[in-house]
Amino acid sequence: MLLSRIRTLLKQSSIYSVSWLATSLTGVLLLPVYTAYMTPADYGIVQILEYTARVLLIAVVAGQVPAIYRFYNERESDAERRQVVATGFTYVAGVSALALLAIYPFNGPLSGLLLGEGADPVFLRLAIAVLFCDILILVPTAYFTVAQRPLTYVAYSLGRLAVGVAANLVFIVGMKLGALGMLLGNLTSSLTFAVVMSAHMIARNGLPGRRDLLMPMLRFGLPMVPALMASALMQNADRYFLRAFAGLDQVGIYSLGYKFPFFLASLVISSFGMVWSSHMLYSIAKDPAAKWQFARIATYFFTGFTFLMYCLALSASTVIHVMADAAYWEAIQVIPVVCLGMCFYALHSFATVGAYITKRTLRVPASYLVALAVNLGLNYLVVPVYGYLGAAWVAAATYLVFCVVGYLVCNPIYPIAFEFRRLGHVLALALGLYALFHLVPAMPGAWDLVRQSGFALLFPVALFATGFLNRNEVAVANALMTRSPLPPGVDTPVDVGAARTDEGA
Repeated sequence: MLLSRIRTLLKQSSIYSVSWLATSLTGVLLLPVYTAYMTPADYGIVQILEYTARVLLIAVVAGQVPAIYRFYNERESDAERRQVVATGFTYVAGVSALALLAIYPFNGPLSGLLLGEGADPVFLRLAIAVLFCDILILVPTAYFTVAQRPLTYVAYSLGRLAVGVAANLVFIVGMKLGALGMLLGNLTSSLTFAVVMSAHMIARNGLPGRRDLLMPMLRFGLPMVPALMASALMQNADRYFLRAFAGLDQVGIYSLGYKFPFFLASLVISSFGMVWSSHMLYSIAKDPAAKWQFARIATYFFTGFTFLMYCLALSASTVIHVMADAAYWEAIQVIPVVCLGMCFYALHSFATVGAYITKRTLRVPASYLVALAVNLGLNYLVVPVYGYLGAAWVAAATYLVFCVVGYLVCNPIYPIAFEFRRLGHVLALALGLYALFHLVPAMPGAWDLVRQSGFALLFPVALFATGFLNRNEVAVANALMTRSPLPPGVDTPVDVGAARTDEGA
């Protein structure tokens, strides 16, 4: 059963990852173009506005996407499922229009607050327009995910990416509009696909939904709003501190360094999360050995994710030198620290499983709010002294607190015996090998790729040599790679000595 679940996760996640991979690679490959035509201050303006938009988006949407996932999976008939989607879209579209219209008259003072005195209000106006389109896209995206239509989702994502890249090149490179050009390019792609994807979703599900269904969905989703807002703030507050204490140039440098771990994490976590949170989580919960499966999947996911972050940290200097203008090269120092933080962040979705299964989502905000308080306090103390490098270490500490508090608050209501020894084994190995990597002198030019590749290969070799996998897991790995059936019994908690059944976990 566990093997079939892992296969489903890998298969569906890999389909979703196509769009994330294309988006990430395109964003990375275009960085030399963007950084050549945009100053660090221009890049800082765009980043500040994007982060502000994320916070506003969460406040307006009010947890409707996870509510759609939860209620869609509970409904038995297609007609009831269509009503869930229609209800969510009607609420999101109506409330977002009212909220953003209310904000619009104050864009002048808000521009000064976010970007500094004398900032052109047109930047914020465009950002608000982009935000409205992005909000409209959320529910169609949730629908294609929960209805298990990954190919439709990928087709729309790739189309939106192509339009966005073309528009950005016209406005940034062709017309040399800098930050304004990127905002215009984003608006072009978001507006186009907000119209097309919403029309597709409405044709499938109708409008306006059911009023009696809205209140239960809000009761499920609203407790997550403080959590999601705190999440957006704890991930982005450092940019505001940097702008206030160090200037937009440092915002641009830090944001570029942060972008590479964030791109890679988004590729993995978002692709996995679309399958996990939309249906796999609830499917596993029905299994008698659910808790054992949750623990094992967490271990395997963390192992693969940590390996990817370790590889990125090894290649930080090469990535920045190849992908960015010399004005951004200080961002090399940011990447390894943020990679460490992302490893902690990746575990949070497993630590809080119980809150979603038991519908006790009021527990979820605790980890976000505590982590936000830690983030704000540390940034206030550290950023004025250490600038963007201090902000990177604050981010890593924040994500550690985030994961630990999520576990302490949510695991007691649905106890899962996570394999902490093995999780620590993976993290310690990555940190040790990374420290050893810096003791080996760098090689000249492209030859340093040999050093980086050699240390990347050392990770799986050392993992195997230190006894991380047992014989049953070797059999599972072989079955996954060869698509062959497992020997009887190795895919159950009873067969693994360290594991316990659902009742004993």
